[in-house]
Amino acid sequence: TVALEVARLQGDYRRAESLFLRWMDDRSADGLKRESLSILERITGLLAKHQSDLYAELQSLENRLDKLDPQKPSPALEAELSRVSMIAARATYFLGWSNYYRGVLEGSMGGKTQAFQDSRIAFRKLLDLEKEVAYRELRAEFLGLESLWRSRALIGLALDESALGHPQDADLLFQLRSEEHT
Repeated sequence: TVALEVARLQGDYRRAESLFLRWMDDRSADGLKRESLSILERITGLLAKHQSDLYAELQSLENRLDKLDPQKPSPALEAELSRVSMIAARATYFLGWSNYYRGVLEGSMGGKTQAFQDSRIAFRKLLDLEKEVAYRELRAEFLGLESLWRSRALIGLALDESALGHPQDADLLFQLRSEEHT
């Protein structure tokens, strides 16, 4: 199933991340860099395909729910929507971080990389920021940052903005806090 495939890819991601972090500690370890990059190159395409398929399935489920009589809820359809939504979010999260690490690794080899842009797109999707929004207008309360996954996605987005040459946007994201703490 797609859920099992995403879980398997999550395991591959963890291995690539471990190799990446070991390489960060010892930049002369080219073998770690190459192995991590090889895994990331393989899984990003698969994660992107699963993410696309899952979001298409979500859209279909939402359309089916919209056509139902509001007086007659469908617990089974709502449960399926919730299940697919969680898998899609997981695929998107790992796609974002896989692309970010891939960008760092490719950049260390002197290449200009599309991976940071792809990572940015994934993290924005996960944070429901698909429409261009000025980061200065964001409020932490509306991003669901109580979720560790979403908080880490925000950090990933800030790192992407920095890597893409947008330090002011990165600063705004790193400084984002709730209204009660301002």
